[in-house]
Amino acid sequence: MKTRALLLVTLAASLAAETHQFQARSYSLVFTASGEPALRVKPGDTVETTTVDSNGDDETGKHVAPVWNALTGPFYVDGAEPGDTLVVHLERVRLNSRRGAASSRMADEADTVRDLLGSRFSGRGYHWTFDTGSMTGSTGLSPRLARYKLPLAPFPGCVGVAPAWGESLSALTAGPHGGNLDYNRLVEGTTLYFPVNVRGGWFFIGDGHAAQGDGEPNGGAVETTLAVRFRVDLRPKQKIPSVRAETKDFYAALGIGDPLDQAFQRATANMIHWLTGEFQLTREEAHVLIGTSARYDIGAVVNPRGKTVACRISRQALSQLLQP
Repeated sequence: MKTRALLLVTLAASLAAETHQFQARSYSLVFTASGEPALRVKPGDTVETTTVDSNGDDETGKHVAPVWNALTGPFYVDGAEPGDTLVVHLERVRLNSRRGAASSRMADEADTVRDLLGSRFSGRGYHWTFDTGSMTGSTGLSPRLARYKLPLAPFPGCVGVAPAWGESLSALTAGPHGGNLDYNRLVEGTTLYFPVNVRGGWFFIGDGHAAQGDGEPNGGAVETTLAVRFRVDLRPKQKIPSVRAETKDFYAALGIGDPLDQAFQRATANMIHWLTGEFQLTREEAHVLIGTSARYDIGAVVNPRGKTVACRISRQALSQLLQP
């Protein structure tokens, strides 16, 4: 009877779910719960919207927002309370422009001081042209680069919720709430998990990237605009320490810290918490699984506050431990 009642409640919630077509009229440069939400949604609802690029330009090239990671949102999720987990399903993450901007410089955090001092080349801005049929990009920056076909994998560089303690944190930084994660595996089809720090969650998304190397070594990605569709859900009274991601292939626990080894440690701790909590492994089992099969991805090293590391475990590896 309990199972049937739960199914009926789930069915009723799905029938009541709405799809919202949202066009931003203003943008935020901070993750915050101050001010007014841009849109209120319910668990199960879907939002279709767009993001501007890091320069504040929309998909037509019109300058509509401040520079440096202007965010779409915030989206207030009814029923979300501190201690819950906000679930965001990235159902659609698509390019809605044929051009992207990038830089040929190397960020200080990605190069050595000796190389920087020994080189007179400081980089320059340039553009990519997208072929959405083949999902590749091309540039005429040099004759050799003109032969280079860049595989495109669009993702939002900034995703997150309002931080705890009433803080307002810059969209250029990252923390346990999310933020400027710049993790290039957060593509279409990814499910994201965020700790709810304030009532309503206050979810933001922005900083569209068409492609990016691990760590964002140029200090930026191939910056562009995106058309996104995401669905929100809640896990009441399920507290997590930091951002997590799940795809059909892997689980990724993110750690944000400074210096980079602190982010590495926090990513590992986040994964251990996940494996011993939701998946009910012992600590020893979690340690062995991580020690033998984990892959660590560098999301961003160039943030002024908060480097990003992801501890990634394949679903295939974990499934072997979960068999009855």
